[in-house]
Amino acid sequence: MSVLTEQALKKMKVPDLKAELKLRKLKVSGKKDELIQRLLNAQTEGILPSTDEEPVKPAQTTKRKATELEQPKVDPKKKKPEPKQEPSEDESDEDEGSKDDYKDEGDDEEDDEVEDEDVASDEGLKPLTASGWGKALAEEYNKPYFKGIIQFVKEERKINVIFPPKNLVFNAFSLTPIDQVKIVIIGQDPYINDGEAHGLCFSVMRGIPIPPSLKRIYKAMESTVPGFKSPAHGCLEEWAMRGVLMLNATLTVRKGSANSHQKCGWQTFTDNVIKVLCTERKGLIFFLWGNFAQKKGKIINSNEHFVLKCSHPSPMGGGGLWACDHFVKANEILIQQGKSPIDWTLSP
Repeated sequence: MSVLTEQALKKMKVPDLKAELKLRKLKVSGKKDELIQRLLNAQTEGILPSTDEEPVKPAQTTKRKATELEQPKVDPKKKKPEPKQEPSEDESDEDEGSKDDYKDEGDDEEDDEVEDEDVASDEGLKPLTASGWGKALAEEYNKPYFKGIIQFVKEERKINVIFPPKNLVFNAFSLTPIDQVKIVIIGQDPYINDGEAHGLCFSVMRGIPIPPSLKRIYKAMESTVPGFKSPAHGCLEEWAMRGVLMLNATLTVRKGSANSHQKCGWQTFTDNVIKVLCTERKGLIFFLWGNFAQKKGKIINSNEHFVLKCSHPSPMGGGGLWACDHFVKANEILIQQGKSPIDWTLSP
């Protein structure tokens, strides 16, 4: 039998990996990476695929079967080992295992997680799991609604232009690991025009015109944050890497159609992200700008976290952002907690 390389195993589907493990009579439950490692270990230890006969006595079993064909009346002493019974029991166990495997793929949490990971990877979930959020949000990946979101967006991409690109859907999580979050800014929906959305609320890619809301944020910061100068771009990735989680309530959108993915399940996911943050961390600061963010922020435990509210920074939101001075207040709170303040300056 040819040896399967690690690269070849990674290309295999989960059911195929389980089939290989079952042939070797090894455990078939677990995540895809665990299944691969189990197969690699088995090959190293020389564990070969089994047959219906007991693997350590293939010649004896074959010989007994030939003898039984020649002698219809089997001697009771020769019948005692019951060579035909052992394969039958093995087949029964394998049948039960197959049923269990089928059931596991639909109901068992471990196998659901494997299937969800495979589907979710289509929307670039790898960066999310690599930034410390994977363990904190593991429960969410196992829930049917989350798998439904990923499948919905996957199908949407086949017929529509969807923002942001799939490798940037979870960009906020990728740039701000959960253990580094200090401040959370809650937005509503990704930008709907070409090249704008890149997974951070209020932020756009370099080279894209600065949106009106962000222009007003910059102007407010120039008048309230010492040393701040408005950059010539609207990319806020530097804030994200300093501990500011810029979380849109909905993580994808159809080009030119605001709120088009609002009801596909993202709202539930981001609600649960906020709940996880409130449980896992202490003393976080939430910026809730506008009615939408404030309504979503009702799930925040204000006894353990700080909630700063004001009107939305859009041109229709009035001048509340100038009066609230959130950026300076947030740093004061961080210092009071013994944490380092956020450097709000941005490169030109």
